[in-house]
Amino acid sequence: MTVIESSQEIINKTPQEVYTFLADCNNHKQLMPVQVINWQSTEDTCKFTIQGTADLSLRVKEKQADSAVVLEPYEKIPFPFTLAWKINAVGNESQVQAVLEADMNMFIKMVAAKPLENFLKYQAQQLKTILNG
Repeated sequence: MTVIESSQEIINKTPQEVYTFLADCNNHKQLMPVQVINWQSTEDTCKFTIQGTADLSLRVKEKQADSAVVLEPYEKIPFPFTLAWKINAVGNESQVQAVLEADMNMFIKMVAAKPLENFLKYQAQQLKTILNG
């Protein structure tokens, strides 16, 4: 199992506010880089294309009030994975981190690990920018 983590970001919102944002897949479009096109979403699912890479379909697998939102792929997938947004209270703020756990063979890992790390880092920084306003 390969584990890829974003940086831990401090967001000046309560865990409940961060959770409410992340629990709705419609909001995830705001976290995506410009290479993401063909976005479609509902509250519990999203579908999109990463230009030159893959089409992805994600759905909410698990919600833990004010502490985590876990997404998993459905339909055709390049490899099995989960993407967990972990939220911890730090005083009146929240510490947030995206954690991807993937079952990748060594070749895919060599090719995909760095782009996935950059993708998670970008998403975490976007979340901080958006919610900190």
